[in-house]
Amino acid sequence: MKHVLSLFICLSLVNCSRVTHLNKEFRLGDEFKIVIPVTEDKVDSLLTYSGIEIWKGKKLVYTDTGTTEYFFNSKTYHRVFKLKNGNELVLITVFDAPDLNKTAGFYFENSKLIKLEVYPDFLSSDCDTDNDGKPEFAGLLNISESPCSSCDSCFYNPTLYYELTESGLDLDSSLTRERNKKIWGSFYGFSQTEIVLPCPRDNTPVSDH
Repeated sequence: MKHVLSLFICLSLVNCSRVTHLNKEFRLGDEFKIVIPVTEDKVDSLLTYSGIEIWKGKKLVYTDTGTTEYFFNSKTYHRVFKLKNGNELVLITVFDAPDLNKTAGFYFENSKLIKLEVYPDFLSSDCDTDNDGKPEFAGLLNISESPCSSCDSCFYNPTLYYELTESGLDLDSSLTRERNKKIWGSFYGFSQTEIVLPCPRDNTPVSDH
């Protein structure tokens, strides 16, 4: 599976250091835990971890042999969902500088990884935004950029809304269209584009919860 999560490079303006630890653990729910047998990087006051292992009970169900770095501090998003189809979804925040952080979604069936999805770093969650009885999750995939340094214009950058279904997190296209029409005046697609528009005054993902 091709890794779409980018490698973090320590820039000269960021205070970075690396420390080796063995078997540091983070609990996720009652059954899952994350074990870091390799290293941690300190980015300013935050710690990121690579080489993670995901365990369910006493069984190792995933090992990351790449360079992806993960966050496990109080302000990041990491959870486990037991899905109605019997599978399990583990969400972990991924450091993706210089772009926005992402959320990695690990899907397990019978303790076997069957899918890895990349979601936004959710700015809001567990809100039934459209009153359909299902929680929604919302966030931006990319940094919002401006075409000029001193103007009130932005490139179109949609807020994406996901709904928790019986099989996992699915893009809620109807809600995404509806909300981005309010944010941007019209809907211009599900991806960031070079369409120049007035910067939105309020881009709060779920403003009526």
